[in-house]
Amino acid sequence: LAKNGGVIQINFYAYFIDQEFGDRADAAFAATNDELTAIASRNLDDMVAYDDAEWAYSRKVEGSIEWPPLSVLIDGRTSQAVVLRPGTLPRPPE
Repeated sequence: LAKNGGVIQINFYAYFIDQEFGDRADAAFAATNDELTAIASRNLDDMVAYDDAEWAYSRKVEGSIEWPPLSVLIDGRTSQAVVLRPGTLPRPPE
């Protein structure tokens, strides 16, 4: 892999491996969207402050959601793999 200039990214973020968690996260973020809008308007001229505040907001919202059990990751039925060659991009599923 390294010889051909390739890399591997492994992402265990629950949003990508568990649809139910993703649905709960979407609902939680939608319910608190006013808070994110306020963060953005307070930090229009300071991207570093916005980034810090948005990161804290995301951690708070995600911390309020029940996370999937580890078995979802280990089970593997929801796992996806994309193989790329240098200079190629993945195509969306049809």
